[in-house]
Amino acid sequence: MNKEKVHIRKMRIVTLLLLFIFGGILFNSTFFLHTHRTVCGKVIVHAHPFNKSAENNNPATQHKHHKIDLQVISSIDYFIFHLTTINIDYKPQIESEFLSKPCKKYDSKISLSSLSRGPPCIITLA
Repeated sequence: MNKEKVHIRKMRIVTLLLLFIFGGILFNSTFFLHTHRTVCGKVIVHAHPFNKSAENNNPATQHKHHKIDLQVISSIDYFIFHLTTINIDYKPQIESEFLSKPCKKYDSKISLSSLSRGPPCIITLA
């Protein structure tokens, strides 16, 4: 009984920790999302806390990153989002071949006479 309580307590802590992390990620991407343009013209979109009120139209006070920072952010974005996508090539000849084949019909009915035992009995004790 004591092990079960410890296990439940650990699971609650892990659940709350994950909810806190996901909530922080959602909060960060909601309130601190911004873009930077590289010298080549590529737009890098990322999120991290920074003081938006300190930024004016004055370029000297605007939020900036080093060139290597933007390259790392771009690389992480590429590896996470672009390499994990699945591309499915559309081939009409395969689709027409698949659709022209007749479907097999399966009988989903189970005959009770073929069963060697009765249905399970659930007993609840009060």
